[in-house]
Amino acid sequence: MVSNMIKLDKTTWVARFGDPRQGFALVDIETEVRVCPLTGLKTRLTPLRIKGQSLHEDDWPEIADAVAASLDDCPFCPDVLATRACALDAARFGVERLTRGDAVVFPNLSPYGPYSAVTVIGREHYTEVGAYDPARYGDAFLLSRDYLRRIAAFDPAMRFGAITQNHLPASGGTLVHPHLQVQADADGPTFPLLLRDRQRAFTADHGASFWPALVRFERERGERFIGATGPWDWLTMWAPQGFLEVWGVADVPATLDALTDELVAAMVDGLLRLQRWYRRRNRNSFNLAVYLSEPADGAVRLTCRMLARNNWARYARNDRSFFEVVLGEQVTDQRPEDWASQARDFF
Repeated sequence: MVSNMIKLDKTTWVARFGDPRQGFALVDIETEVRVCPLTGLKTRLTPLRIKGQSLHEDDWPEIADAVAASLDDCPFCPDVLATRACALDAARFGVERLTRGDAVVFPNLSPYGPYSAVTVIGREHYTEVGAYDPARYGDAFLLSRDYLRRIAAFDPAMRFGAITQNHLPASGGTLVHPHLQVQADADGPTFPLLLRDRQRAFTADHGASFWPALVRFERERGERFIGATGPWDWLTMWAPQGFLEVWGVADVPATLDALTDELVAAMVDGLLRLQRWYRRRNRNSFNLAVYLSEPADGAVRLTCRMLARNNWARYARNDRSFFEVVLGEQVTDQRPEDWASQARDFF
């Protein structure tokens, strides 16, 4: 039975203190510690904190001002992209940039690996959360997939792929102009590698794939299952690793061949529904990831994941982007040896 395979572990702790808001009367406040049934990562469900505050409706004009200010130096806008965006190695790719509709792929100026790339989603400098045109949003994901397929053709050692997004600088992105990031790795970033290994371990223990088992479990319980778009099932997690985190699961291998045009269209449908929910909650920033690995593995299913970030306003940028949040690895822009040499001047 599925219920025997999925274990929902939790521990509840109680903090007792004198609350100054209640004349220092003693209060008991619970914190629930939950454990993810796949990864073993822990989550603490705490009372309402400052993190994750929503915008108010009268904050949106300020966002418009911030967007206008960001136009001045945007290398992704169509009138300057040809001269300011990086170019692919034409000897490898045959062209300097790949295109599909309005989407364009080119190397990341700040690469995270040998094939780090950026996919500009379209010509518009700003798109409000949930307002992407489905066809053009889909083109960006498909073009990112096709870029990874080209890499696989001449460098099959790149077994791990990820298509990610920082929406607005509050999610760790540098630019307002909507874009995806594309990553290919031989060994895989920390979190996708953990996902693969834990899925394999689950299958070895139970003789079944984790994600289909979890979807059946959550459908039966009805507490965290949200809905479906074509072959994609959407659900919240028992132990979420971020605010408003939702996972999409398709019962196909997590491979480039499995990521068909039809599957991408159904995924985009689900992502946009969730983004409109974010907008209703007055959230304007998010990270997402599609996790891919080769070769096909019966234990490893295709998943995508999206979570909300703190809201963006003018001059605000977060130091944690897609790489830290959805790929699980810290990125810094300097060597720790450089930090040490600079700090020695103060000793």
